[in-house]
Amino acid sequence: MGISLKTAGLLSSVFVVVGIISALPAAFIVNKVGPKKVGIATLIISIGGSVLGLFADNIIVLLISRVIEGVGVSVIAVLTPSLISMWFPEDKRSLPIGIWTTWMTFSQTICLLLSEPLTNKFGWQGMWYLGIASCSIAVILFIAFVTTPDDEENYAPIQQIQSGDTINSLLKNKTIWRIGLIAFMFACISFTFNVSVSPLLQQNLNFSLGKASLLVAVLYFTEIFYSSSYGLLIGKIKDKRKLMIVTFLCLGIIGLLSFIIDTRYVILILCIFMVFDASNATILWDIAPMSASNSNEISLSVGVLNIGLNSGILIATPLAGYLLESFGYFAVGIAIVIFVIIGLLLIKNLSINIEKVN
Repeated sequence: MGISLKTAGLLSSVFVVVGIISALPAAFIVNKVGPKKVGIATLIISIGGSVLGLFADNIIVLLISRVIEGVGVSVIAVLTPSLISMWFPEDKRSLPIGIWTTWMTFSQTICLLLSEPLTNKFGWQGMWYLGIASCSIAVILFIAFVTTPDDEENYAPIQQIQSGDTINSLLKNKTIWRIGLIAFMFACISFTFNVSVSPLLQQNLNFSLGKASLLVAVLYFTEIFYSSSYGLLIGKIKDKRKLMIVTFLCLGIIGLLSFIIDTRYVILILCIFMVFDASNATILWDIAPMSASNSNEISLSVGVLNIGLNSGILIATPLAGYLLESFGYFAVGIAIVIFVIIGLLLIKNLSINIEKVN
């Protein structure tokens, strides 16, 4: 089954759309059933989706498999920060959150490095084999190591309250929704840059597609270390709002410079961009659970954050391609600056206190 670039884009987009739709329902399920049972079930569902995709003989079946996979991944993205909140008090969550935020960067790096050899050997099904193997390992690790703390050690116990009360509380919590909008702007910045950087390297530095992809993979791999380091740093900084203002501003300046600076300095600028890209991701994942007014809202706040991130990815990916084809790299840099300015306006009025949000 041949897959065109248009179809490949559709397969990627449907995955993101499912993440947007299922984020809040996933949070309610986690609250109702518990993180371990939900985690094991959704990973098994993801394996089922990948197996279905592996044997798909038409695009419709392949799309259905991506929907199933998307549900599984979106639930895990909501579940894990909630589980971390149970095990760690607010003043000690930053480091484990920082370590956890490397999951997407790490997986992107692995995919970039393995996509070509796996595709050459197995065709398009190669990446599905990788997905099945990854989820299978995750299920084993989840069963062996993941537990929910006892009540006396649980820093975010799930309370037995009516779902309607939780929804009303969530809707009234302006901080959660503002963080979701900031996450949307951050994802727009990050993925506008992500989509544009490989063509930039090919055009300005005469890199081959393989060499450009390898460099991008290495750059994103470095974010693993940056996120972990920021996890240590953020936990010691009380005014996270000011930190976000600085890091967002740096993203805008460096993002613009990446597309207008002398080509001799492009790689250096790209390396610096990754530092601040990782910092903003870590801060957002750190403050989202803190924005909850009660422990039941923690998974919901992470769900709202996921809606913002996935919506930004959905918008930024085609937007960057359109800007590149129609107006060139300078327009991409200007778009990043616009996203940064809007993000800064949202951050400016974000009510983050020393210990709690709200």
